[in-house]
Amino acid sequence: MLATLSVEAAQVKPICTPVIKTTKYRMLKGDYPAAILRKFGLEPVFGKKGSINTLLKINNFKNPNVIEPGTVVILPFDCEQEVMPFKVIVNEKEYREITTEKVLTTSTPVSGTVAPAINAEVPVEKPDAFGQIVGGKPTDEQDVEATGKSQDNISEALRYRMICEGEWTGSECITRYSSIFANFGAYNNRYDGVDSNAAPGKQKNGLLLSKLNLAAGFGWNNYWNENVKTVLQLELQNNQMLPDIKSVPIDGGDRLLTSLQAEARYEKGSWGIGLGLRQFDKLYYVFNFAALQGNLCSVNDVSLCGVQVYSANVPSLFVDLSYMIHQAGKFRFDTELKYFTLGATKVSTVDVHAGSGQSIEFSVTHDRIEEYLKGTIRYSMASQDTSIETQNAKELAMLFTYSWKLKDWSEASIKADNPSN
Repeated sequence: MLATLSVEAAQVKPICTPVIKTTKYRMLKGDYPAAILRKFGLEPVFGKKGSINTLLKINNFKNPNVIEPGTVVILPFDCEQEVMPFKVIVNEKEYREITTEKVLTTSTPVSGTVAPAINAEVPVEKPDAFGQIVGGKPTDEQDVEATGKSQDNISEALRYRMICEGEWTGSECITRYSSIFANFGAYNNRYDGVDSNAAPGKQKNGLLLSKLNLAAGFGWNNYWNENVKTVLQLELQNNQMLPDIKSVPIDGGDRLLTSLQAEARYEKGSWGIGLGLRQFDKLYYVFNFAALQGNLCSVNDVSLCGVQVYSANVPSLFVDLSYMIHQAGKFRFDTELKYFTLGATKVSTVDVHAGSGQSIEFSVTHDRIEEYLKGTIRYSMASQDTSIETQNAKELAMLFTYSWKLKDWSEASIKADNPSN
């Protein structure tokens, strides 16, 4: 009975015959170490016992950044059975060179026991926006000039992100980290409205334009893992209005506007989706043209001839969808569509009903190891009905963002995921 159980256990246990010679692979254009290790089934790739660490050690590479197309690397296989499924193109006495092409193989009987046929599926490489990025030469044959030239075109942050699927600190791969950022921007606003009290034949439509208003703010990004992050942001904007084209007086146009925003985002590959809440100061305006004669006011009373501007702090819920259009070297190009609601409020004697709006933005990010530079152009439109008129607002914004790492959670992450360590 025990003999039967022993035979069954032996049949279930995978056979591992130590490798008889060194196994090599020639890197091709578009290859990067993590993906190649996955193709050959050398999992896990990352972590304390990850195959990426063994690959760097046996090839005497300081990091994956120095591997370029044409480089022949030694693969960290332990068992002959792991090598058998792949095509051998060079077979010398001391080493062999293989490709990722699979061939049908059968095992040679060992000690009277027939080894099971190997038919393991090799993990399929996922499409990666950074898949075409390649590095330099191996450490023992480094071409300093060539490596420096490559660094001019590709940032280390992008090189490492494509293999660690998280954030590269300069010495390790992490998936949990925080960063703080500062925003500087300029806004142009246009407000359209109607004077519902104007007499028939009198001017009804009003147009209000802002100056190029400056804004500044700061915020905090926290990546809880490689896919989920939260964003907190505070912004202050100095608002000033241009003189009305009809030279009517404007009352209350110069204001300091505040905005507080919180958002949770999920990002996967090139796509991202966010849901958030914004509490901000919004301008409302009342056009009064009852005493307007041509382009001149017949009375010195803004309630009869002029524009009254008010502000109210309103809540706004929003959802946004982002997409990475293109990535080239150190730069990435993104677009984002957003839909938002505007809460109801009251200013002076005017009731403001709930409204909504949408925006579109394009951004370019200069991706670095510990800091990021980002430029954004945003165009938004919003509409709200009031008890006296419909108010439409349009905004064109130009923003510059500088962010840098605040804290990495790599040690906390390891302890949380591996309490025994």
